[in-house]
Amino acid sequence: MFILFMVNKERISTTIRNAPFPSWLLSKEQASIAAPESTAASSNGNLSLPAFSVQNTSETLMAEAAPLSVIEPSASAIEESVPIAIQNLPEIAAPEVTALVITSPQTLYFIQIDQDGTILRSRITRTGPSSNSPLLNALQTLINGPSSDEQRQGLISLIPERTRILSVNIRGETAYIDMSEEFQYNSYGREGYAAQLHQIVWTATEFSSVKSVQLLIEGRRVDWLGEGIWIGSPLNRTSL
Repeated sequence: MFILFMVNKERISTTIRNAPFPSWLLSKEQASIAAPESTAASSNGNLSLPAFSVQNTSETLMAEAAPLSVIEPSASAIEESVPIAIQNLPEIAAPEVTALVITSPQTLYFIQIDQDGTILRSRITRTGPSSNSPLLNALQTLINGPSSDEQRQGLISLIPERTRILSVNIRGETAYIDMSEEFQYNSYGREGYAAQLHQIVWTATEFSSVKSVQLLIEGRRVDWLGEGIWIGSPLNRTSL
């Protein structure tokens, strides 16, 4: 038979190519290509496992790979989430910061004129800012004159206006106080000169370290002030 097959090989091949396939065979082949068999025999021939559809598998993979969708909040949800406005809350004022000022008492001497015209020396005490030169600070306060309250009490100053303190130095127990040229001219005469000296000397000697005052005019020592008032040497409370 083999020899007959080899002899008729070409005729058998032609016949097979030209012969139509049965419809049941064609449908079976298409079905086998479209999907795998629904069952597969196990190794022992008793159990079968369900087959998975290729189309269903693709849809499952696509569903698993799909990205998560971002849900945009609605306008009403945004409005509800806005915090309560604070412009209606009461404002809390910031506390005021006050600089610490160290003060010290100052004893000054002004003049009060009695009803009969007698010139009296009047002692007052103030509280002023502390400084490294308390004597200079006190004398400058004295030069500035009495306050408005002190003026209502009848206190005045007979130190000539526009008088300036040029310098203050303490040597031993003597304070050397240098005055400007204006200190030499007092419109109240001799009593006015005496009164302005009392104001300076008594205010300076309120400090325990000062026992006497040497007055200078524009940096130089002069013997007389005005109408024969001696200032050529240190003055104290007993010498006036």
